[in-house]
Amino acid sequence: MKKDVVYIKIIDGAQKHYQKECLVCYHGNEIPLEVKTGRITYSLKKVNIYYDWGFTKETLNDCLMKFYKLLQKNIPNIFNIKHDFIKITFGGGDIITGADLILSYCRI
Repeated sequence: MKKDVVYIKIIDGAQKHYQKECLVCYHGNEIPLEVKTGRITYSLKKVNIYYDWGFTKETLNDCLMKFYKLLQKNIPNIFNIKHDFIKITFGGGDIITGADLILSYCRI
């Protein structure tokens, strides 16, 4: 069993991304996640997630659940997916303008 870690950054605008990074766009709860650049594979180490309307706690949770499903679809034999927030930044009201979190999972 191998434990993998992915660093996820919630961003409020397009940023540069590099090798082994992925840019994912969230368009709401009725539309699938869009992987703009990079690929969701076991070698993925960094993900930037963008939502042009600003995340709330509810939409961020929905986005992360969709990301979990995408991981399970693209990486065989993974389990125990969880995330821990390192930092979260709010703009006006309950809008999340940025966040850093660590997503971890195990695979056989």
